[in-house]
Amino acid sequence: MSTIRLAEIRVCLGLLCLSLSFETVRAANPTASLAQQERSQIDTVIGQSVETLSVLSTQSAISTGGYKFSIHETDGQATRAPWTIDLAPREPLGDTGLSWTPVFSGGVGYADFTDHFVDKPLEGNASEYQTLAAAVGLGPRIYFTPEFSVLPSMGLIYGYTQNNFHALNPLGDEFEQAQRNGLVDWHVQTMTITPSIELRYLVKPDPWEFTLFSTYAYFDTWPIERSTSALSFRSNSGSWVNGADLDFRTQYRLFDCPVHLGGRFALTDLYGGLRQSLATSNFYQIGGRITLDTRGKIPLIDRLGVGIAYVWGEGFHGYSVGIEL
Repeated sequence: MSTIRLAEIRVCLGLLCLSLSFETVRAANPTASLAQQERSQIDTVIGQSVETLSVLSTQSAISTGGYKFSIHETDGQATRAPWTIDLAPREPLGDTGLSWTPVFSGGVGYADFTDHFVDKPLEGNASEYQTLAAAVGLGPRIYFTPEFSVLPSMGLIYGYTQNNFHALNPLGDEFEQAQRNGLVDWHVQTMTITPSIELRYLVKPDPWEFTLFSTYAYFDTWPIERSTSALSFRSNSGSWVNGADLDFRTQYRLFDCPVHLGGRFALTDLYGGLRQSLATSNFYQIGGRITLDTRGKIPLIDRLGVGIAYVWGEGFHGYSVGIEL
């Protein structure tokens, strides 16, 4: 029977600001035709933003929460449920002296963000982005020692994103009519390939459990269906997460389950489209949780509890709160 090693459900609330479209339009007249260079810039920005929303909605490699940026006034929310499941107990890897277990990972999520333009020429108007995404991944976790393991994995993310430009004044009406060539009010289905590798060092001096981890993931996104040919929706990105996790089994019990206290600290470095969309090269996360050891109580679930985290980086901060199981 499959055993759940680690799974997480997080409801991410707060503010997120992505450079999600027309900040490259500098002309005083919003209906002016866009130069080829400006079209290229818009194409790049939208492609990066579509990829970012799919990644943030599904991936545990990116620790996400509510973010606030100073680029635009943007509000929204993201709900995501990433998971990692050991599909079988650890077994010897031939005669190598190593052992391994197959690991299934993935996630589902929904993101809804509205960019309120506060700068001319689109001041007073808004652009809304909605993304529904699902991800799957598979790889072998190889144990070089009982403490040290490596998990190479290959995954895919499917994402559906749609944009709706909300004209709230005459300038917005003119702009929307002028740009009905595919730069606004579009939808796209994308696929993202996500190779990754995780290094983990885990020790369990009872009643403690201490984990060091380092995960690099690459994301390459392309469209499989789109409502406009004016945008390519292409992007590629990378993330490198390094951190530590600490868990302590207390002497207390609740519902006949041991109570655990835990905490995590991580540094996430961003590359490519993720760095451009989030307007930062890295961010930090620190969080805590309280969980119950539910082994033997609830099928497939080892831990059940709640967690909260604070996230900060260059020019933004935010939080994440939700259920962890």
